[in-house]
Amino acid sequence: MLLLFQRNWQAKEWAMWKAGVRARLSQLGVNYIATFLKDILIQQVLSVTPENEELTVQFNDTKARLTDLVLSVQHGPGPLKTKTEAPSQVNIELPEIAFECKATLADGGTNKKVIFHVNPSTLFLNVSSLHHPQGAPKFLISKCQLHLDNKALSISLEGEGGANNIERKAILTELGPELLQQLTCSRIVYVIEERVNQRFALLPSKLNLAQLNNNFIVEDLLKKVEAVRQRQRRAEPPIQTSNENAPVDPDLFASFNVSRADKLLLDYTIIDVRADHRGVEVDSSGEVSLRGRGGTPFGPMPLTLPLLANEENMLQMLVSDFMPNSLLYHGHSIGLFNARVDTKTPHFGSLMRTTCPASTGLLFCLGDFFPTLRRLHPDHSLALLFSTLQSPVIKFRPQSSGGITFSLVGRIIMSLLEGNSTKTNKMKETEVAQMQINVNAHMKIKLSSTTVRPKITLDKISLKTLTPGILAQEELDRSVLLSKEVLQRMVNDILRGGIPIPVHPLLRLHRPKVKIQDRALLLLTNVEFNEPLIRQIVGASLDIKRGV
Repeated sequence: MLLLFQRNWQAKEWAMWKAGVRARLSQLGVNYIATFLKDILIQQVLSVTPENEELTVQFNDTKARLTDLVLSVQHGPGPLKTKTEAPSQVNIELPEIAFECKATLADGGTNKKVIFHVNPSTLFLNVSSLHHPQGAPKFLISKCQLHLDNKALSISLEGEGGANNIERKAILTELGPELLQQLTCSRIVYVIEERVNQRFALLPSKLNLAQLNNNFIVEDLLKKVEAVRQRQRRAEPPIQTSNENAPVDPDLFASFNVSRADKLLLDYTIIDVRADHRGVEVDSSGEVSLRGRGGTPFGPMPLTLPLLANEENMLQMLVSDFMPNSLLYHGHSIGLFNARVDTKTPHFGSLMRTTCPASTGLLFCLGDFFPTLRRLHPDHSLALLFSTLQSPVIKFRPQSSGGITFSLVGRIIMSLLEGNSTKTNKMKETEVAQMQINVNAHMKIKLSSTTVRPKITLDKISLKTLTPGILAQEELDRSVLLSKEVLQRMVNDILRGGIPIPVHPLLRLHRPKVKIQDRALLLLTNVEFNEPLIRQIVGASLDIKRGV
């Protein structure tokens, strides 16, 4: 009843607080990202050739066109400056840019080569950080200005002699700052608002954690880019942005691993983006669900970042315990935590008998814990089948409030194994007994760049017989003390793959530190961009080998 009330209450909270993850990029983090992207975007702005690109110049007697426009940076820019402000804006200043623009001046039936030499200039960009309806990042250029005066601009014009050329050169010098701003800003808008935003929109917002690798993401993006082109030709419905049917890397499944269960997808969907003087805040879902379809019947508690930004770290990130609990809920729904121990299980197989033959030299076996079972069914092999009766629960709390706790309610079915497994390779299984297991534990955690790795220590275990004619309650009470180590290993197996940190593969955490808060983990860390992946996404081509 209490659990039902809790879930109903949490479901109401979900309607108000959708963010399972809340992150803040500090001014240091924003500056790092802008600096990192600067060289990549400059390269794209220089190389991009939008269709029908040209500039118009009005001379006194005619209107001319500048075509075949080629930009090249001679040196710079210097160290950029960034500033964030409400509601969601990042202001960027790129100083000390020296560049050239080569063009063909089509003027009255004649074509002349012209070169604009700029040294130095400053580019000002105001970028609004938004998100697509399906939750991918989205950026809009709300302001773009190229500051240079006529003294910073010189022009070389083919066939410079003659009054006509002198007049045209003077007009080009006067109009040059405006023309170069128009050219530069139109290319920046094209690269960011068209190419980059389209690629981000096609990235899967829900990822199977077994495919968090560069090749999968780029290959998936390639398919979707091609699908967009085909859809534009045939006006087909929009494509989906989850990867539930993606192939699974078999190497990742050599052993049971919760964080890479192939049917569970982690939702990176961006819910909201805000900015103020402290940096940029991003809310995202953080839900783990079956095939990425949602449906978790509870939601995260409200997340509140520290009032002060930590300028020693690029990123502050709150991860609600909703995230691991959604993983446990959907993992339970598909039987992910079911386990079997029988005669073939390493370390424990020899103990799985009702009686211990003298020839084995064993000091005890499972039947010694349960005398009634041993008396009714002597000399049998045994199998134990564990399953969760309801989803396990993790609660994040500071150490002063009890620390991180873990609770579990499960069932163990005991079966007799009969038959000649050597000849038939099959054994008859007959269920003979059941017991319920209740576990309360506390948890310590270690962090890697991608995963929270817990270690569970049992505080309380209780076993309740569901078949008192075979398993007497007194026998179960005695067996708890003797089997604690085995049960602790079993419980740790449930989370031995770790809890994934919900950071998109575009970013990598660098030496994260953790503070445990009420119902959330606060991660303090620096970040690194996945440079090869970013170059492939931003570049004109998505060729995996070249990455350009």
